[in-house]
Amino acid sequence: LPRQAYERIVSGRTAHRLWIVEASGDLVGFLYASPGAVGRTLPIVQVAVQQDARRLEYASALVSEAERYAAQLQRPSIGLHVAADLEEATAFWNFLGYKLLRNVTGGARRGRVIEVRRKLLPTMIG
Repeated sequence: LPRQAYERIVSGRTAHRLWIVEASGDLVGFLYASPGAVGRTLPIVQVAVQQDARRLEYASALVSEAERYAAQLQRPSIGLHVAADLEEATAFWNFLGYKLLRNVTGGARRGRVIEVRRKLLPTMIG
């Protein structure tokens, strides 16, 4: 995503959210989400955690914060897109309970298959 997208979030010029994880004063990861619309799925736009900080539960903590935020906004679910060839990422989303809904064709440049995933929020089930 372009730097301006993040600058708008940090400056408060958009309702989008950016959660940042730091460890020992270093930025190790972030999650960027859009609030979406009332009654609709809250989209996670991007999640990134440095390679050497993975498997330390930073990404899980970021996703938990996004799930709490979605519940506060009364969104029924959270959705995201992830490249199917990123095995570590798809395993992570499976582990957190994000179900694969369908595969779609990605952009022509990389020729990837993109997984569309969603998780119903517990407070909205039933």
